[in-house]
Amino acid sequence: MCSCKKAPAEPELLEKSVEYVNSHLATTSRIVLTGSGDPLACATIRKLLTGNDHTTPSTDTKFTLLTNGLLLPKYWDAIKHNSFSTIDVSVDAGTAETYEMIRRNARWSDLNEALRLISDNRSKFNSVGINMTVMKENYAEIPQFIELGIKYDIPVRFNEVRTAGDLDAESNIFSNQDGHHFKNFLTVIARAQQKEYPVAVNWGNLLQYARNASAHAQ
Repeated sequence: MCSCKKAPAEPELLEKSVEYVNSHLATTSRIVLTGSGDPLACATIRKLLTGNDHTTPSTDTKFTLLTNGLLLPKYWDAIKHNSFSTIDVSVDAGTAETYEMIRRNARWSDLNEALRLISDNRSKFNSVGINMTVMKENYAEIPQFIELGIKYDIPVRFNEVRTAGDLDAESNIFSNQDGHHFKNFLTVIARAQQKEYPVAVNWGNLLQYARNASAHAQ
């Protein structure tokens, strides 16, 4: 989840940007594609990946996808010929109820279909990952989120919510470290830290809290 303010769409700027990228494809080693949720929702970006704009990326060009993953199954057959560096899927939940509450109009079943596809095509990516932006609505599901990564053999990553844009300030449990939500979070993360997992767990900028919580729990 991105905590930045959503900028209005600028189709002309996007078209010019893609035209510029196309003109340099032969010498470009890596292209990072992102968007408000899923870069595949943008027809211009889809053209870049499918080749429908009559360009062909160099075999040395690798794409990084920062995505919610929901459109990946729909377009995978059309884009899988590309070389991919990384795919990082924003999930932000460990259960269907919380996922569909945080991501309105998204379905947990669609997410799982995307994660299964990524797992089945792991060799197409240099690295894969799912991430959770930790906030009031989901911190209790840190263990379930890790289990989701284990289910699909995908590394997991956490980061701290930064309140901005459309996010409710109350979602930021880190801004009030005397509050009960933050204290409950410390308990959750302390317990999670005590376990070993068969997938990589990157605590990101939660590491400072994880260390303090583990020390406090001892």
